[in-house]
Amino acid sequence: MSQIRDMRRLAPEVQGVFGEWLRRCNQRGVQVLIYETLRTQERQDKLYALGRTEPGRIVTNAKRSNHQDGRAVDAVPWEAYLAQREIETRLDWKPFESRTIERMFRESKDRSLLDRHWRVMADTAAELGIDWAGDWDGFIEYVHFEKLPQ
Repeated sequence: MSQIRDMRRLAPEVQGVFGEWLRRCNQRGVQVLIYETLRTQERQDKLYALGRTEPGRIVTNAKRSNHQDGRAVDAVPWEAYLAQREIETRLDWKPFESRTIERMFRESKDRSLLDRHWRVMADTAAELGIDWAGDWDGFIEYVHFEKLPQ
C-alpha cells in the first residue's frame, strides 16, 4: 500500500493554499517535503491497525482522516548538504532538541521552543489558515497539516 504524494490529488480548493505554504516556507529558508497527501481507506485502516492489531507504534487515532478528503498533508523539513563531495539530504523528523523541550512545548504550546524549521512551517501554516496537528490537545502529530472548509 503506497503513499500518495502528489499535490494535484488534494481537493482543488486546498491545492493553492498548500502551494503557497510551500512557497512561503521556501522563501523563509525552509525546504518542505510533503510525503503524503490523499489517503485511501485501505491505507487509513492499515495505519489505524498499527500498535493495535498489527505490530508497531500507534501513529493515528483516526479511523477516518482528512487525508481521505484530500484536505491534509504530512510533511517534514529537509535540507541538502555536501558530504564528502556528494550532495546528501537530511529529513528533520524531530521538532525539538530534547524530550524535555517537547514536554515544555506540550504544556505551553510556545512555538519558540520548536526547532527553527518546524517553527517556520507551523507559523506559516497559521498565517494561511492551515491547522497544524502539533497545536492539538490529546493526540499530537507534528507532521500533519490540514485545511478544513470555512
